[in-house]
Amino acid sequence: MGVSSPASAPASDPNVTESRGFLSPSPDGLPVSHCVRCGIETPPGVSICEADNPGRIKTPSANQLHGTILMGVVVGFIGFFLLMRVAVSAGGPYAATVAGHASTADGGLSVAVTIVNTGSTEGIATCRITRDGSSRPDDITFRTDRLAPGATATLTRDVPPPTEKQPDFLPERVSAICS
Repeated sequence: MGVSSPASAPASDPNVTESRGFLSPSPDGLPVSHCVRCGIETPPGVSICEADNPGRIKTPSANQLHGTILMGVVVGFIGFFLLMRVAVSAGGPYAATVAGHASTADGGLSVAVTIVNTGSTEGIATCRITRDGSSRPDDITFRTDRLAPGATATLTRDVPPPTEKQPDFLPERVSAICS
């Protein structure tokens, strides 16, 4: 006596319909794609169905699409950097001299720097206070306000006391470099 349960219906029963989601695999296990406009199944690698693409115009491959986006990003960065270069570095050259210095209570040094824009256009100077005219990573750097051609500005900057591994800022050897 064989008893069949009502829950197990044969797979070939025409009364049973299978509901599949948009991204579910096909019943035969073969890969399929879907139309990007209407969502119906298309052959693998075809992104637009025949109803939405009656002229059978080829769509760009994924490599072409991503390459185009990458080129747009690269061109955008290059354009941005060129714009920033023009906006920031139009002035100069600049002459810089140490106008004075004084020792501070904590062992540091307060340095007054005079900057002159000797160029024909206004600009912002980037200056550095060095121990002896040679640039080092721990030099004090700063930027001026926008200077008109021939304008002079005197700025005071504090140099902190050196750490154990740094040489001292000797007042008679301190120099300023601006560009």
